[in-house]
Amino acid sequence: MLVTFPLSYPISKLLDSILGQEIGTVYNREKLVEMLKVTEPYNDLVREELNMIQGALELRTKTVEDVMTPLQNCFMISSDAILDFNTMSEIMESGFTRIPVFEEERSNIMDILYVKDLAFVDPDDCTPLKTITKFYNHPVHVVFHDTK
Repeated sequence: MLVTFPLSYPISKLLDSILGQEIGTVYNREKLVEMLKVTEPYNDLVREELNMIQGALELRTKTVEDVMTPLQNCFMISSDAILDFNTMSEIMESGFTRIPVFEEERSNIMDILYVKDLAFVDPDDCTPLKTITKFYNHPVHVVFHDTK
């Protein structure tokens, strides 16, 4: 390497000045998504992985309104509810892990109930829901529908 250095260094500098610096290829989000679609038959990614990558690339253009469930379609529970067997069954059958807790009207969401918080609640004790929500006090994040 030391033997060829006096010859190779000036040649490399000459070629750099003539050819210029190499500029890498830059792709925007849309081109990346199209490249994923075109190369789908040839890459070893599973379909779910491709959907996840495409979803992550398209996330910037989506608003909260596109992603979230409308309030009228949400499973909610009143803050005055008592955690008896029927209420606990209804919560478990809903299939959701986070349940909005409203006070008086459905648009007035005061808290979030995590189903995992009910792990040590005995339905026979008829515990008020307010006791659980005040103990864990999970924050409610409020955003506008057009937030990206």
